[in-house]
Amino acid sequence: MDQHPIARRLHAEAARRGITIHRAPLEPPLRGASLPDLNLIIVDKALVLPQYLETCSHELAHSILGHGCSNPATEAQAWRWASGFLVDVDEYARSERINPHPASIALDLDLTTNIIIEWQKHHSHRYERTAA
Repeated sequence: MDQHPIARRLHAEAARRGITIHRAPLEPPLRGASLPDLNLIIVDKALVLPQYLETCSHELAHSILGHGCSNPATEAQAWRWASGFLVDVDEYARSERINPHPASIALDLDLTTNIIIEWQKHHSHRYERTAA
């Protein structure tokens, strides 16, 4: 998993910001946690790659954005940041030409459908400009 290009980019971003990512068993439904005072993100070690990328980037967003608590506004901001970080515009465009369904794009890009849908809601304008 650590050798996946998106995971490497995610880990590099965390390291650049002085944040450590640690994998550990977590009790469901908890998949991850951001501990900003410790510059630490904990991600459930049972997650498969797309879930790991989604959870890790979401928790990294909380750290980067300085969220001290979870509420609907901070959750929405974290999902928006995570989807913008994880989805490469060119890879998205290539995948969408093959099959435009969000689940198909997610499978092709090793991401979750949730990340693709969030990206479509908040960042697809980047794609529309490059596709024209």
